[in-house]
Amino acid sequence: MSAATHSPVVQMASGNGAGDPLPLGWEIKIDPQTGWPFFVDHNSRTTTWNDPRVPPEGPKENWEQKTKALLIRNL
Repeated sequence: MSAATHSPVVQMASGNGAGDPLPLGWEIKIDPQTGWPFFVDHNSRTTTWNDPRVPPEGPKENWEQKTKALLIRNL
C-alpha cells in the first residue's frame, strides 16, 4: 500500500467550510511526497494535518450528549 492511498487528514472543511478563509497566520501546503494538504500555523510555528477551520469532534460530541440528556430529563 502506498502512502498516497490513505490520507492523514483527519478532517478537512467541506460543504459549508470549504469557502471559509483560514485563520490569520495559517496557510495550506501540499506534501510533495504524498500530495496531501497540510496546514502551517505561522503563529506557533507548527504544522498539522487537521484543517483549523473544522472544530474538533470531542467537545461537539460531548455537547450533543449533554443536550440529549437534558432533553430526556425534561420530558
